[in-house]
Amino acid sequence: MDTLRRTLALTASSLLFVAGLGQAASADTLYVPTQYPTIQDAIDAAVKFDEIVVSPGRYFETIDLHGKPITLRSKDPGSDQIVAMTIIDGTGRPGSVITTRRGETATTFIAGFTITGGSGTPDKIRKAYVGGGMLIRDASPVVSRCVFEDNDLLITPHSSFAGLGGAVACFNGSPTIKHSTFTGNRANFGGGVYADHASSVFLAEDSFVGNRALWKGLYAGQGGAVYSEGALIVDESVFRQNDADVGGGISLAGVHALSLITRSAFVSNYGGDAAGAIECAYGASMVLERSDFYWNSAQKGGAIRLGWTSTVTPLVDYCRFQSNEADHGGAILLRVAEIVIDHSFFVENYGLYAGGALRFEAAGGDVCRSTFRRNVTRYEGGAADIRGAAAPAFANCSFEGNFSGYAGGAVLTTEESMTDFMNCMFTENCALYGGGAVLSGRNALTTICNTTMMDNESYVAGGALYNEGITEVMNSILWENTKSEIAGSGTTRVMYSDVRGGYPGPGNIDIDPRCVDPLGHDMQLTAESPCIDSARNSCVPPDRMDLDGDGDVKEPTPVDFYGNPRQVAVHPAVPGAHPCVDMGAVEFLPECKADMNQDRMVGFVDLVSLLRAWGSTRAPQDLDQNGIVGEGDLTLLMASWGPCP
Repeated sequence: MDTLRRTLALTASSLLFVAGLGQAASADTLYVPTQYPTIQDAIDAAVKFDEIVVSPGRYFETIDLHGKPITLRSKDPGSDQIVAMTIIDGTGRPGSVITTRRGETATTFIAGFTITGGSGTPDKIRKAYVGGGMLIRDASPVVSRCVFEDNDLLITPHSSFAGLGGAVACFNGSPTIKHSTFTGNRANFGGGVYADHASSVFLAEDSFVGNRALWKGLYAGQGGAVYSEGALIVDESVFRQNDADVGGGISLAGVHALSLITRSAFVSNYGGDAAGAIECAYGASMVLERSDFYWNSAQKGGAIRLGWTSTVTPLVDYCRFQSNEADHGGAILLRVAEIVIDHSFFVENYGLYAGGALRFEAAGGDVCRSTFRRNVTRYEGGAADIRGAAAPAFANCSFEGNFSGYAGGAVLTTEESMTDFMNCMFTENCALYGGGAVLSGRNALTTICNTTMMDNESYVAGGALYNEGITEVMNSILWENTKSEIAGSGTTRVMYSDVRGGYPGPGNIDIDPRCVDPLGHDMQLTAESPCIDSARNSCVPPDRMDLDGDGDVKEPTPVDFYGNPRQVAVHPAVPGAHPCVDMGAVEFLPECKADMNQDRMVGFVDLVSLLRAWGSTRAPQDLDQNGIVGEGDLTLLMASWGPCP
């Protein structure tokens, strides 16, 4: 994953560098139509580094840059009004509206036009019409502040040809397209942009609205906004109301398709059969960071479908998925694929039949530090449905208020799947049949460790867990779940856990865990909790997700749900003995008054805080509680210097 990120980052840096060369100093300025009646006449007359300035008007022509390092722009590319009034219109003319196919580099700069009416260039080798608005072949121009509008390559299903790239088609090129808008463009593949396997396309601060990729013939139309088989970098862009048979927003396909998508928004895109926002399949991979997905929909994978991906595992990091909808996998569906999901939010997604947020089909991966809240399914797995030899792991995840109309209010596992939960919290999830929090189905192997399950509900049985497979519960808290904590006819082994009503097994207890505020979802243990130092260190699994970031994935998981250290010595039974972990997702931490900034370390920041409060009354820096911040408090702080106990 780091290799993929570095490769894409280097590609982005290179593209940004060459993009900056686009406006090199020009030798002369040529004006259209005062000096030259057509744009092509001005291009033909231009020499290296000349600048062509086009006045507002509708120019019915198709143009070819002829490989020239020139700037072609409207009078004011920064004015939306001027851009809308400066139109290159290919209506009724064969070919792409703009063509760059003779080695143009970033010194070929195009800015400030509305480009429309393109019908594409015939490509007999590919049996396609390509690049309605612009064809880029063996070239790397820079396009800025342009509008690609109503270019149409949507070929009928009876034709032997396909339409590739309604607005832009790129073959063996590395263009930069920035601050541009794509709207109402259509094709069979890539309603907005099509890029082949030899291309590297950089899209920055672009907007894709209402583009389509449809084909009712042998193949499904793919990539309503973008279809890419090569390297694709997308930054700070918006994809809204695009649609396709597959991949309403973006479709990534093939082993050369590596994509970095950052700080972008996908809103109300539709993917027909699959992938409302992004399809990543057939050897493709992607890094998706700090992006938002709202109201996308498809039959499979409301926002994203990953299928048959490459050996480079896709990463979803710091993303938000809300109100996406599908029959299966309201937010993400994985089929024969791996994924890493970190620091992400899944809120109010809907999976009609299974997997309100996630659905794993013979798929796996690591899901950590993520929140699943109020996701819904009518049947199985309110937040996640896991089946078909799938093998995901969840660590430091929160499942809150998810609902299933049948089974597995938060998670359902079945069909020979193997699922691990570590440091997770399940609260207020509900299933009408069984498994308010988790249902482990037949032939499923489920492991639950250092997890807290409280206030979950099943109308039939197994408020916390309904088990029909093989399930191990270790070092966990199952409390105040209805009806019953654990039910089902499967093999259930419980050890070193606090289970309301009791459960057979070594180290189990049946005592109120005394959390700080269960109703407020504060599951930290109070100092009086019987769960402190009552679990088993040997039951803690390896830190396969490297939650503490030290590079050691074989050590026992060293942190709790909040990232605080496990095995904190509080009141060990035997002086000098190795401390035991606590039951549940949260390790109890003794009060550390001198730690002003709550980083579990008394140091310089805390000293500055105390000195600034010197002489104050009723201040938190009054460590000795004598009514005033002074020498006694400084003495206590210095005595506590270093890591908190």
